[in-house]
Amino acid sequence: MAFDLQYLADNWFNIAVTAFTVVSSIIAYLTFRDSRRGPEIAMLTSGPFTPVAYAQDIDSPFSRNMFFRIPLVFQNTGARVGAVIGLSGLVKEPEWKFDTTRDGIRSKEWAESSVTLSSKGFQHIDLVSSLELRENDSVSIIMTVNFTLKNSVPEKRRPEKTFQELVKSQGRVVIAFQYQASTSKGKLEIKNIELVAYPNIIG
Repeated sequence: MAFDLQYLADNWFNIAVTAFTVVSSIIAYLTFRDSRRGPEIAMLTSGPFTPVAYAQDIDSPFSRNMFFRIPLVFQNTGARVGAVIGLSGLVKEPEWKFDTTRDGIRSKEWAESSVTLSSKGFQHIDLVSSLELRENDSVSIIMTVNFTLKNSVPEKRRPEKTFQELVKSQGRVVIAFQYQASTSKGKLEIKNIELVAYPNIIG
C-alpha cells in the first residue's frame, strides 16, 4: 500500500495528464458522433383531440357543413437539417350514410369528407410540399377536417339529419395521416398514424 501511495505521489502529474487526455478523447468522439448524426424527426402531437367544431346550414344547394382544426407539431432532435414531405390525411371513420323518409318520399343522405393541411399562415400544404426543420427545431401545421352532409335531391330538400345528432350518436372521428421524414441514415421513412378526434360542435 505504501508503494502504491508513493507511486501515485511520484507520478500524479503524468496520471492526471493521461486521465485528461482520455476524457478529452471521449468528449471529442461524442462531439464528432453528434455532428455526424443526421436528422431525427418525429410528430409530437398524437391525440386524442377534442377540437371545437363549427356547423352551419348551406342554402344553395341545400346541405350542411361541419369543420374542425387540429394543430400538429413536428420536431427535429438531430444535429442536421431535415425535412417532412408527402403529408396527407384521409377520414377513415365514421362513414355517415343512411336512408330518410319525409312526406312519404324516401331519399338518401350521406356525408362527404376532406382533409386539408396548411401552415400557420394558412398557406396550403400538399403532397409535394416540404417542411424544413433545422437541427433542434420544431414546426407546426394546421389540419382542417371538413364534412358536408348532402341529400340525394339537394335542390328540393335540406338533409334531415344534423351534425349535432350525428356527432352525439357517433362522435369519434378517425383520420389516417401519412408523411415522410428524413432519418439519420439519410433516407426518407414513411410514417402512418391514426389520429382520433372527438369534435365539440358549436353553432
